[in-house]
Amino acid sequence: MRCLNLLLIPVTAFLMWLTPQHGAEASETAVAPLRPSEILKCMPPTGEGWRMATSTAQDVPDAWPRTKAQRDFVLEVPQKTGAPVVVAKLRLTVIDTGCHPGTVARFNAAKPGDAQEGRESFNIASMPAFRKKLTDQKEQVEALYENRFLISATLEIVKTDAGVTAPSLHTTAEWIEKMDMNALASASAKKVLVDVSKDRSMTVEFLDEINPRRSSRSTWTFAVEIPKP
Repeated sequence: MRCLNLLLIPVTAFLMWLTPQHGAEASETAVAPLRPSEILKCMPPTGEGWRMATSTAQDVPDAWPRTKAQRDFVLEVPQKTGAPVVVAKLRLTVIDTGCHPGTVARFNAAKPGDAQEGRESFNIASMPAFRKKLTDQKEQVEALYENRFLISATLEIVKTDAGVTAPSLHTTAEWIEKMDMNALASASAKKVLVDVSKDRSMTVEFLDEINPRRSSRSTWTFAVEIPKP
């Protein structure tokens, strides 16, 4: 399979990585992901005392269709002179995986309480989740909603002596709970299937809510390559 957008770009490697090597019939059908704007509407606009610094979303032009939305938040302390001091940073990412089988298998195989390679399995409400401490001041939490939406929150404590109490790393998961899950479920209730083994075209949209001039739209075509014997 290859992807064409002005230039011919091979993406066979993407397809091989995304699909299982057995049970191919199950891996050839994806759920068409939500539009970028639909995912942004389900994300929290801010947290108490936090400022939203970036807000973007885009279609991912891969062999397996996906949509990714991301918001960056900063917790700042105003200064009498000069720029505010950043106490903490939070990145919230939502990927509509199109029910990618590899992602589903990774979460379903884990049991709450399991710990491997510094990653702990637990549940957020009814969602299977992983928590991993990246450094002493940085933690990442991932959760899978409806076997489809990969939600990730990464919290980094930047400064602990800025005159305010820095947030605890254990609050990272709370950002995932700030998602409007009802809106996400409602938007994805009607499922459209995509056969990734066939030629197709897709609209690739990039949205930037902070800097709208950066937003763009283009058309990509995916063509099937039949492997030579």
